[in-house]
Amino acid sequence: MTAGLRVISLHAVTAGKTVRAAEFRWSPGNDVTLTVMDPRWGSLAQHYYDHGVPDRASLTAVDRAAGAEFMSALARLQLGSYCHLIVEK
Repeated sequence: MTAGLRVISLHAVTAGKTVRAAEFRWSPGNDVTLTVMDPRWGSLAQHYYDHGVPDRASLTAVDRAAGAEFMSALARLQLGSYCHLIVEK
């Protein structure tokens, strides 16, 4: 993970418009945090925050306690057509 990868947001496409549903933040020395803006779509982000992000290479879940590795796994995640992740910083 590069030093700049510290904010990843989850967006949902509903009724033709995009909604910012949740935001993950991390910085060295701090825990990953999650802010949910839209509870309907943010529940997917909450699931990853609570249970980890699936890592297909190792067939395990990367826990948020892993910080940089969690954010990297999140950035690699491919979601469905109605939700997508945007690496912001």
